Amino acid sequence: MMGSTVNQASAQLVRISPTSGSATRVGAPGTESIHSLAFTENGVLYAAIEGDNTSDRLVEINSATGLITRNIGPIGFTPVFGMAITPDEQNTGAFTLYASSYISETESKLLTIDPATGIGTEIATLDNALFDLTFISKAISCDEEYTLNIIAYGVYRDPVDATGLITSAPAGIECANKFPTGTCEAIFTAGTTVTLLATPDSGFFAGPWLGDDTCDEVTGDSSQMNCKVTMDSDKQITGTFDSILP
Repeated sequence: MMGSTVNQASAQLVRISPTSGSATRVGAPGTESIHSLAFTENGVLYAAIEGDNTSDRLVEINSATGLITRNIGPIGFTPVFGMAITPDEQNTGAFTLYASSYISETESKLLTIDPATGIGTEIATLDNALFDLTFISKAISCDEEYTLNIIAYGVYRDPVDATGLITSAPAGIECANKFPTGTCEAIFTAGTTVTLLATPDSGFFAGPWLGDDTCDEVTGDSSQMNCKVTMDSDKQITGTFDSILP
């Protein structure tokens, strides 16, 4: 899960563990405040960020770095809270982006937001203060799915950070600790055994796997360290790289 905090007048994107509630800082998108966040089914993270006195702005944020990757446009309402995405029932990949805009303690507006332009359209006025929305699917898949989040961490030894690439089998993860970071999060069907492969760049070495979620089995050596994990819950695992042998 993703959330946001404010630290010294700067918004911070954080990753929240659904089991412990602990938050891990991801990065700063360069705005004073993030009013709301919503993921699409294919992992695109939309955010309503603080704009001027008349309008919030719709942006896309890289969930691995916290940086804004696309500044879409003004929504036309402020503040915009509680974005929620409803996927197309025909599984075409299309979706509708809903949000609420707080007016007063006794009034708020329900909106749809165009993800291509950022423009918000009022669809209803509510006689209460609506701060949040959620979407409940009418049909739940029999195949439960879990999210695997990977952090590629390079140990800093003056004057460089060690670098490398973490991939997965089955495919889905291709995560580096240098720009561009690639794909560091993927969704797998419950019960899937995923093998992570940490391959260091030339001149560096693969180190141990870290994190609250541990590997079921670790194989390999400093030239490639492998982690086998069974997807029975959402998991976050860190692969490390170093400039000296572990």
